[in-house]
Amino acid sequence: MGFTESLRFELAPQNIQCSVILPGVVKTEIWHRTRESANTTLQQMSAEQAELYHDNLVSVIRISEKVENNGMSQEKAALVFKKVL
Repeated sequence: MGFTESLRFELAPQNIQCSVILPGVVKTEIWHRTRESANTTLQQMSAEQAELYHDNLVSVIRISEKVENNGMSQEKAALVFKKVL
């Protein structure tokens, strides 16, 4: 949103409007990729890294599972965009 606000101020003199649409959490491939990346990182960490980051990465995995399961479908998100635009 900060980037959009910057654009809004920079482009205002040219009468160009800028907005951001935040439909909420959407079920996309990013959540699966996030889990894969976190699992790979967990497997490749040294003992010292695991001591520091294990719990955080496990949280990332759990949150991404929850978000993916509870997020809105891409079709529903598209309807939100269509309605706003």
